[in-house]
Amino acid sequence: MEQVLSLSSVKLNFMKLRLTAEKEAMLQQIANRTGRSMTELLEEAVDRFLEYNTWFIGEVEKGLAEAHRGEHIAHKEVVARIEALMTKLNYVNAGRRFTRDEMNER
Repeated sequence: MEQVLSLSSVKLNFMKLRLTAEKEAMLQQIANRTGRSMTELLEEAVDRFLEYNTWFIGEVEKGLAEAHRGEHIAHKEVVARIEALMTKLNYVNAGRRFTRDEMNER
């Protein structure tokens, strides 16, 4: 037996979004070029935004937890690693090529 849903049984959420004329024109241009609706593009943009920010917040929380446990690198060590990397990059830019092992050394 086939089930039919009526619109009265489906709750739809709507939201207003204010765009500058320039952004709306750009969105419309992308919609036209891709054969998709502006609504589809906006839904995809929101999905990507939510996915990225969920991931980013999780990574920040993991980093904070590691810091609270004392799992961090001292500032002097960070500076030393950056200086070593910059030295190697300067040699590469001057024509000196490093092996993979040399690049992984501090």
